[in-house]
Amino acid sequence: MERFFRPMITIFLVSATLCGSSPPVSMAEGIHSEATSPHTSPKEQYRMAMEYEKGTFGPPDLRMAIYWLFRSARSGYAPAEAELGFLFDRGKGVSRDSAQSAHWYFLAAQKGNPRAETNLAWDYEHGSGVSKDPGQAFSWYKKAAEKGYPRAENNLGTLYSKGLGVSKNDRKAFSWYRKAARQNYAIAQTNLGIIYSNGMGVQKDHDKSLYWLRRAADLGNRKAQEMLGETIAPEAFSPFVSSIHEKPEPIDHKPKVVLANSPETNPPDVDHPPLTEQEHPDDFALVIGVENYPDGLPSAEFALNDARSVFRMMLSLGIPADHIRQLSEGTATRSRIRSALGWIHRNANRNSTIWVYYSGHGTEDPKGDPYLVPFDSDPSDIDHTAYSMKELFRSLALMKSRRIVVALDSCFSGAGARSIMPEGLRPLKVTRRSGLLDSHGGNEHFAFFSASGADQEAGVFRKARHGLFTYYFLRGMEGGAARGGHITVSELALYLKKHVSRMASLQNRDQTPALTPLPTGAKSDFRLR
Repeated sequence: MERFFRPMITIFLVSATLCGSSPPVSMAEGIHSEATSPHTSPKEQYRMAMEYEKGTFGPPDLRMAIYWLFRSARSGYAPAEAELGFLFDRGKGVSRDSAQSAHWYFLAAQKGNPRAETNLAWDYEHGSGVSKDPGQAFSWYKKAAEKGYPRAENNLGTLYSKGLGVSKNDRKAFSWYRKAARQNYAIAQTNLGIIYSNGMGVQKDHDKSLYWLRRAADLGNRKAQEMLGETIAPEAFSPFVSSIHEKPEPIDHKPKVVLANSPETNPPDVDHPPLTEQEHPDDFALVIGVENYPDGLPSAEFALNDARSVFRMMLSLGIPADHIRQLSEGTATRSRIRSALGWIHRNANRNSTIWVYYSGHGTEDPKGDPYLVPFDSDPSDIDHTAYSMKELFRSLALMKSRRIVVALDSCFSGAGARSIMPEGLRPLKVTRRSGLLDSHGGNEHFAFFSASGADQEAGVFRKARHGLFTYYFLRGMEGGAARGGHITVSELALYLKKHVSRMASLQNRDQTPALTPLPTGAKSDFRLR
């Protein structure tokens, strides 16, 4: 083990007045009194340091931050030791000193701090402040990775892929990358995309490669964005996973405030569902989203985001990418909807599960029959330009597939140019008439989820940037509705009814999703996931 020596640090304190700063009295005195009281804990001293570092009292003051960090670290408080290591590593407020950085990381790592363990491992891997030692790098990465620290999981995967400090093992590299990727860690998602494209420790899979690269690109990862932008075959993607092996990075010191009983505060992400390892090569899906209508029709707020996320969900269910038709905006015309359904009809078989999802406006003709409103619809000529739901169900009935699932988040409006309803509601609604579903062919394995009941409006969830129904539809399908490890039609329906109704009530309105037909037995209450 590398020997470390405790540094001698002299801190020169300058009064706030001489520094030209004067912290807000109430907050500064409150925190400062805690940190300077006779019974000050190292944790309170660390808290004081972080307040100075992020500028709670005015401009960030790294000298004061280091002072309080040093006081806390001298008491052996691991987060303070790790932060001092980072400041020396980056030369923030002190002269850059890789040896001092490694020293503080080592002290914190000995206490089990996963951030310090990861950064110390990186130092050993690259010989920064310590002698290069791949074996020590592997050991420290593994300690942090086993605590679920995503950066360590990613970097441990890289050591396995390169055979550094451990025997090369592509399968284990894949396993650790996947653990980090499932925590929404963009670098690991990019690495997983590369692995799937090259078949390193796993069977080559172009669809999964694109899936993970797109997730990473959505999070702003430049490598993934560049790879998606290149018109090259997937096997030409760079196999050098180490090229995006990550260096130590700062932590976010901003407090994450969660308000109790406030479901709109930081809603869980539903836009990047975990990818299943089970393929369903017989299944097909049609995903339609129209948000911005021409000719002055009100916009269907968040419909495009709905459709994009549902498309990702279909991929996560194991449906091959080339078995999914996505029609958005100008491509979502009545003729193309008919064409897509015809294509599914020609290619699906009795073992297929067929999914149809629509997000956009809905309306009724003078007789009260419901229609979906494609991009090219003319409100003055519904019969000839909109798409009849009766026609939709007749087309699906002809397919005779094993299972058919329809989900409609219809009647969006928002603040469109001619909207006469409050912002966030959907004035054009679908009213289900008796006999509407007679055309589904009596298939017991048929489920129709609608966003709201008759005479109700379907709203949006602005914090999540989704239709309210779609947001909980996605959450339910991603595991929220699971009972006993599986999700059935009735379980998803109960989940939607509970959560959508509750959120709508908080918005001071009524919205109760409906399932038709109601399951009457084991056959009709089939498994969705």
